Amino acid sequence: MLFRCLTVFLLFIAAEQQTIATVQKEKGGDFQLLCTIVALADADPEPAEVPDLSDDKIQHIRALNMSTADDKWQEVFKGGSAANKWEIKQQKAGPEPFQTHWAATYDNWVKDKEKVDSGSGVTSWLAQNPRPITAEGQRAASEKINATLNRILSLQTALRSKITEAKETNPNEAKAEVVQAVYGTGVTAAKFDGAKSIANTGTWGSGCGEHGGKSAIGDIMCICGTSGETADQCNSVGVSFKWNGNNDDTVETAIKAKCPKAQAAKYTAATLHRLISTVTARIRYDKKADNSIVPYLGKTDNSGSCSGADGQSCVIYTFDTSKNDASTAGFDIPWLKHLVGAANALEKTEKAAQQANKLSEQINDLEETCEEAYKAKRYNREPAQATKQDAATSTAEKTKQKTQCPRKNTTAEEFPEAHCDYDTKTQECKAKPGTGNAATGAGQTPKERAATNGSTKHGTDKAVCENDKTCDKRNCAFRKDKDNGPDQEKEMYRSGSFLINKKLALRMDAFMSLIAL
Repeated sequence: MLFRCLTVFLLFIAAEQQTIATVQKEKGGDFQLLCTIVALADADPEPAEVPDLSDDKIQHIRALNMSTADDKWQEVFKGGSAANKWEIKQQKAGPEPFQTHWAATYDNWVKDKEKVDSGSGVTSWLAQNPRPITAEGQRAASEKINATLNRILSLQTALRSKITEAKETNPNEAKAEVVQAVYGTGVTAAKFDGAKSIANTGTWGSGCGEHGGKSAIGDIMCICGTSGETADQCNSVGVSFKWNGNNDDTVETAIKAKCPKAQAAKYTAATLHRLISTVTARIRYDKKADNSIVPYLGKTDNSGSCSGADGQSCVIYTFDTSKNDASTAGFDIPWLKHLVGAANALEKTEKAAQQANKLSEQINDLEETCEEAYKAKRYNREPAQATKQDAATSTAEKTKQKTQCPRKNTTAEEFPEAHCDYDTKTQECKAKPGTGNAATGAGQTPKERAATNGSTKHGTDKAVCENDKTCDKRNCAFRKDKDNGPDQEKEMYRSGSFLINKKLALRMDAFMSLIAL
């Protein structure tokens, strides 16, 4: 594990190192620290713990949803996915948005129906998952399951996204950042790149000193090498650098051979942050002639610079808090920035994994809700049987409805042709021109003329008038005089339509002319 590498590094710098070449042990400590970073290139991020994304449960809920659907709806998707395909049915889908909607959902619905119809006998799906036994129960379950399934499918889409972030997107980003920390910005493969790993592969003076910081592997070359071709400031048995020629991937192989053998390890955001803290704490400072501070690794000439001579090989970094935040302790070091980027990516991995687990829990709860709705007994009630009394009451009510009185004064026959013109569309009798007051009957004053429309003139016999009814509706009543008092000697005829609709009667001038005033 990387913890062990860091432990080895700390023990290394704490002990007296007689095997390192002629310089102080600081270079050996720097070498060990940079070797820890180089080892990350062969390691992988710790896999995130995310829920299993299985479609089995979702498919089961979809089958429950199909099982409770209307039988006519289910009939559309019968036949199995081999024969009933959207590719065959699409010509009958109609205009948009039906084409797009059905194209995205039709084949899945066919699979749902196929699942419901699968198996036979006691082992069939329906035998294992019997439908609600009543139509009411099926409707109630269908409404609940369908709404819940839509929510589940929405959450499942979000879950897939978070799982992808936790298992692929963010870990891959972290891995890419680590590789660039080891081999230089822009590399895509874990190997030395002469154009990206170091500023110059030909001479120490052009590639190191103030030109350092491009990669961890390049900084090892600068700290441990000198302007001489085979010099090594970090190991008793030196690495054969090629400063007088061209350093290449063979130098990388030699450096990795001198690094401690790291065990197979996985790294997390926390381990990277600890490594970053160790790096920033390891960087030392020197003061130049102008009293400016110089951060560095390796060994300077005690004046804030290094020439590549024996005992003077280093990399000098820049420190600019206006460009770099606390994540790099203000250092403007490219490979350190990549380590921070890797740690940040793994933090996003952990957050995505947490979100995925929460989404999975929500989906599980909703799936249980669907199961409960499908198996609920409270809706499986058979309709109550009608009692004999209820049946008799219902029959009597129907008979009463059939024998209710027909509307009065709605046909031409009910209006004397001599008194008005009957309108068959509006079923109204309009007074003929000049006949605002109907003629009096023989032997009667205008107020005493006989009633029409099938009524009978009762004169002053109030009891007979009040008992004149049709279907419990009175045809006759004594009217009140102008002082709102009863006129015992005058009666008025009430037609059925007049009592049913007073407003209509008031508009019928011709009809009013027939009422005894």
